[in-house]
Amino acid sequence: MTNATINSDLLLAHLLDATTDTAIAVIDTQFRLVHLNPTASELFHCATGDVLGRSIRDLHIGNQIDAERFDAAAQDITQGRAFEYCIEQPRENGMRYLGMRISGLWDDQRLIGYLLLARDITPRHLAEMKLAEEERHYRNLYEQAPIPYHSLDADGRVRHVNRAWLETFGYSEEDVLGQTLFQHLIEPDARAFVRGFQRFKRVGEIHNLVFVFRHADGRPITVSLNGRAVYDEEGHFHHTHCILIDITRQRAAEEAMRRSEERYRSLFQNSRDALLLHDPQSLCIEDCNPAAESLFGYSLEELRAMRIPELSAEREDTLRVLKRMQEKQLPVVHVKHRHILCKNGTRLPIELDVVRVNVGGHDKLLGTLRDISDRLRLEQSLRAREQWLTTLMETVPYGIEETDREGRILYANPAYHHLFGYKPRTLIGRTIWELMPDEEQRTIHRIIRTRQFEETPSQETIYADAQRRDCSAMEIQIDWDYRRNEEGEVTSIISVITDITERRRTERALRDSEERFRSIFTHSAAGMATADPSGRYLAVNPAFCRLLGYSEAELLEKSVRDITHPDDWQENQYKFQQAASGQIQNYQLQKRYLHKDGSIVWGLVSSTWVQDKEGKPIYAIGMVQDINEQKQAIQALRESEERFSLFMDYLPGAVFIKDAEGRTLYVNSYLDRHFGAREWIGKTTRELFPGEIGQAMHEDDCRVLELGQHAAVEKVPERDGTEHIYHTRKFAIPQEGGPSLIGGMAMDVTEQTQNRQDLELARFTLDRAGDAIFWLTPEAQFVYVNEAACRSLGYSHEELLLKGVTDIDPNFTHEMCLKMWGRIKQEGTVRLESLHQRKDGSEFPVEITANHIVFGDKEFNCTIARDVSEQRETQQRLQRAHKMEALGQLTGGIAHDFNNILASVLGFTDLSLVRLEGGNAEKLGSYLREIQTAGRRGKDLVEQMLRFGRANNTRPQQLRLHHLVREIHRLLGSTLPSSIQILEQLDTETPPIMGDPVQIHQALMNLCINARDAMQGKGILTIRLGLSRNVQGTCSLSRDRVSGDWVELSVSDNGPGIAPEIADRIFDPFFTTKEVGRGSGIGLAVVHGILLQHHAHVLVEPAKGGGTNMRLLFPPAENQSADNGQDATHVTHATEKLNGRVLVVDDDLSVLRAICALLEQEGLDAQGESSASLALEQIKKNPGANDLLLLDQTMPELTGVELIREVRRLGIKTPTILCTGYSDHVNEENAAQFGINQFLRKPLDRMQLLDTIKSLLNGSCKL
Repeated sequence: MTNATINSDLLLAHLLDATTDTAIAVIDTQFRLVHLNPTASELFHCATGDVLGRSIRDLHIGNQIDAERFDAAAQDITQGRAFEYCIEQPRENGMRYLGMRISGLWDDQRLIGYLLLARDITPRHLAEMKLAEEERHYRNLYEQAPIPYHSLDADGRVRHVNRAWLETFGYSEEDVLGQTLFQHLIEPDARAFVRGFQRFKRVGEIHNLVFVFRHADGRPITVSLNGRAVYDEEGHFHHTHCILIDITRQRAAEEAMRRSEERYRSLFQNSRDALLLHDPQSLCIEDCNPAAESLFGYSLEELRAMRIPELSAEREDTLRVLKRMQEKQLPVVHVKHRHILCKNGTRLPIELDVVRVNVGGHDKLLGTLRDISDRLRLEQSLRAREQWLTTLMETVPYGIEETDREGRILYANPAYHHLFGYKPRTLIGRTIWELMPDEEQRTIHRIIRTRQFEETPSQETIYADAQRRDCSAMEIQIDWDYRRNEEGEVTSIISVITDITERRRTERALRDSEERFRSIFTHSAAGMATADPSGRYLAVNPAFCRLLGYSEAELLEKSVRDITHPDDWQENQYKFQQAASGQIQNYQLQKRYLHKDGSIVWGLVSSTWVQDKEGKPIYAIGMVQDINEQKQAIQALRESEERFSLFMDYLPGAVFIKDAEGRTLYVNSYLDRHFGAREWIGKTTRELFPGEIGQAMHEDDCRVLELGQHAAVEKVPERDGTEHIYHTRKFAIPQEGGPSLIGGMAMDVTEQTQNRQDLELARFTLDRAGDAIFWLTPEAQFVYVNEAACRSLGYSHEELLLKGVTDIDPNFTHEMCLKMWGRIKQEGTVRLESLHQRKDGSEFPVEITANHIVFGDKEFNCTIARDVSEQRETQQRLQRAHKMEALGQLTGGIAHDFNNILASVLGFTDLSLVRLEGGNAEKLGSYLREIQTAGRRGKDLVEQMLRFGRANNTRPQQLRLHHLVREIHRLLGSTLPSSIQILEQLDTETPPIMGDPVQIHQALMNLCINARDAMQGKGILTIRLGLSRNVQGTCSLSRDRVSGDWVELSVSDNGPGIAPEIADRIFDPFFTTKEVGRGSGIGLAVVHGILLQHHAHVLVEPAKGGGTNMRLLFPPAENQSADNGQDATHVTHATEKLNGRVLVVDDDLSVLRAICALLEQEGLDAQGESSASLALEQIKKNPGANDLLLLDQTMPELTGVELIREVRRLGIKTPTILCTGYSDHVNEENAAQFGINQFLRKPLDRMQLLDTIKSLLNGSCKL
């Protein structure tokens, strides 16, 4: 809903503004405020002009309209339901409650906006709250009693229990009511209760009997039972009243007290506020929580070595407060605003509470510190808001005044003065009666005096005449309300004045317009009528009565259907309903009316609908013209045309007539039989024959009109789809008083030109083929290329015919071309993949099909090349999608391994600390080596995950697959359940292959995960690797025969196997036999694409003993090099001490401290900084102070790369080392382009870091 849609109806806007007891806001579908009435502006304390057009999501009007709640209700509103809620609004004398209702604005089932209604419901809401509170109090008095209660009948069956009883023992009322109580007791107490109950009935009361009840979950609960018996009038036992005291907790009190200290420590450690426990005399900090470490920036050890004054920015004030607390023995001291000093030198505002506590019999002080930075900023914002609201009254465009009970003006804003033509503040002290005529004064005075004595005065809008200072008259609208004191007495009246002079003028113009319409309706020469949505006539003019022979009274008793010919009613009703439902704006049709005398009257009806403000139809207006004479003329013309058509249909040839624009007017039966030409009537030549044929025919028509006649040969498709060639003769037919027509006759001459066309069609087909087609000589030179080949390579036809295969395929040499020609002659057809190079040097992948062709006495190679760039991209997207699916499969196992690693690190760290504190360092070294081993395992695990998730952007390299298989075995050990046994049968002497390790890694993982799913979590998975000789089989991907020697990597399982009927579909994308939601069907499709890129094959065979064996066959590498499957890491040991100053920047304080400690241990002057921006300021102040910069990459203010870029921009050449745990932006290959000297990955290896620093400080490593 746009602003134009809503504001188009001024009457609606004024109606909304006139509503004074309800706040109304209109919001469009983009959640922008379109209209606020004055009551809403006042209720939400905002000006309409300031908020219109702004989004409700970004704006809280008066901090009351909850945008999130508005979004949550949108779903209900779009389904036609209104959403209601209540909000609280603070005010001076308490809370005000507003009832909110949000509903949709609809236009014929289309949501065009939202309507928000708000009303002050404070009295009703407070009364409801008080009534509900009293009801809950009395209702819960018994049920919410904290002591369990039950009542038993004479047979010991439970009559009643309260909620405390049910909660204590965990039963529902259905479980216990009507059951004997001893069923819920534990033996032997059950038997004792049966005996004791008989005595209870005789004695009449019991005290402090102990029983053990069975809780619903089976645990025992010990209770103390007290009860009294109730007897009827005859003295017979009737029932009991018993209360039970759970004494289980008393017996567990000692254990609870022991755990109390643990809970206190947990609360202390996990508190969000900083806690400092210190001695009141020495002010030394004895204990603190992690929140204090985060607040001050010190470690826990550093804080425990400090005194309270060292942390305060107002030390004297702090000492004075603590001294006063100690002297007066105050239990609690609250300090609203103090500043502390953080480790980095910053001052933070805090709120402080100091409590006196007893710890171990000693008097201590516990300080609670809260960071109030955000609160101070909010208070400043609120003060600015208050100032804004103060100025709002001075800027709103509406006149606002406050008067006393006698009408004397106490306040008037600038808009009020401007409205009456006075200078600002000149009306203060004057009365409002001076601005109005005498009669208006009396009316307004009477209304105000009457309403002020009502307990809840009903506000109303007053319309009055007023007079400006220049004596000009105006009409105003007054919306007013009383201001009352605490006793409810009226103290003043607040009014909003709106100039409605222009609106009144518009209303009067509207009434004049209606009178003019009534005059036109009555005196129109054409028939006019209005009808309601049911078709009943509401009004008819005299011309309509004369047309049908009825009087006005008679027609008003009839409906549209009553006077419509039955054969025309269906069409009339359809158009009528379409217009009524808003599907069409208006309509026109020719129909037959039934005259009063029974004759038929033809009329041309033009009708439109008048709608209300909500878009609902109110009534239809129709105009009817008498077209009887026109219909008679048309009938005579039709009979003449029928005679002409009968004559032309017997002519032995195609005959047609067209107008000057080429629109077909007539065709004979010959044209219809051969071309279905009856459908041509009314259509132009270019509409019937798009393209060159239609354009040529149109040009012929133009020549005929210019020259008088023309003959041509045209190719036209006949009705059965075949094209026929016609010799056509056209001639002009003069028309009196208008443009000439075009007549023509055509003869079929298809057989005479068919042979020539067949030859041209063959060449045209080749040139228009989508794939590139080349005809080559045995020497690989081009003798023919089609247009697709020229487009794909970027050459012209002439340029490409001067080239050969070696010019466009970088993979082929002249010798390879001759070898390939021999293979093509032998096999007839050869398929392969290669790369083509365009004229601009860019390359793209192609699938090539080469065919041996003998034409006459010459041999040719007819090659078809298809661009498979999009197919490759699709395969890569499938690979990435499945890689993410497989990564999700790995997450559980990886988390398991990583938790084991962390357990090892934390366990050995605890042991090391125990040894260190006990002074026994005998095994400390072995513990630390275990921690180092666990850390390296974690690093390797993360590297495997990163390698698995890395994008496929590498080129093939020589690989030995046994290293890759062992790495996958480690990952599978974490991923697969322990019920699946993984077996390896690897020949480590297997020749290497050329391939992408990431892609092969993914393919093998996909096969293993498929095998896991096939075995349904239990079985044996076997991975084999070796060189297979003399392989014979059929590839399951390409269906080609496979033979020769191959490097075989197979995955087999002992699952149920693959059904024969689906064996040919398992590699199709999105084909899966798993349940919905458990498989995507892209795993084996990704394997398919990877194997095709590696020129590999797969043989799918049944495994021995059941299951499936997937045999992947890779061609061995031609030039085999040394084993590269395992990277070697060369580590040097820096034994001598290092010299120099190193600035270390890392936002992680623990990492920062660890690196600084390591560098200082090696003799370096290490300076740590956790803020990148502060580090940059230090470098700017003293550019030459540092010999080396050691930077983290991921930091909040500046990344490491951004910091280095700023340093280099300053002209500083200090060597830099960038460290990161993971980054997809910078790596070892592109680090130099960012100005980085060395790139290291976290976690840092100590010796690698020291060797890198040594090389940079010695100048052996340069940028």
